Amino acid sequence: MFVEKKDFNVYEFEKEEAYLNQKAEQGFFLIDYNQNGYVFEKREPLTKQYLVEYYPEEFHEEELSFYTQQGFELVTSYLSNKGLWLFFVRDYQDTEIMAHRKTRQSLIEAINKRLEYFGLLIIGVMMVFSVYMYILYKSMIFMFLIIISVGLFVYLVILRNKLKKMLK
Repeated sequence: MFVEKKDFNVYEFEKEEAYLNQKAEQGFFLIDYNQNGYVFEKREPLTKQYLVEYYPEEFHEEELSFYTQQGFELVTSYLSNKGLWLFFVRDYQDTEIMAHRKTRQSLIEAINKRLEYFGLLIIGVMMVFSVYMYILYKSMIFMFLIIISVGLFVYLVILRNKLKKMLK
């Protein structure tokens, strides 16, 4: 048994599931998830399909049948301050996985709105202020702030576009 700390953004659920599938093919099977990371147990390598689901509100036991009908079994769950994360696994099947992605989509929409309202707004104001101060004082520190704020602004626009593409 070993613990591996690996972070995924909430919108990278496909990468997270691919990571868990790859670990299973290497013979490491998820048995728990906690604040320290993924807890794996070494076994015979198998091809498995993991499904990571997110519920911002309560998860009702009746909803578990939605997953068991597809052959999934609940491996572990993790309650964070943002919601409940459920980790399911099944033997590999060539059928489409039905998942409740609407809950994750609503979280991505909320992140996108915060990014637009706060991130881009604050960086934009910082950029305008830095340009004004540079024109006024011709100090290199303000030129440095302009470069930093333009870089951050471009990064946030790229991130926002990536999130919007995921929502489509």
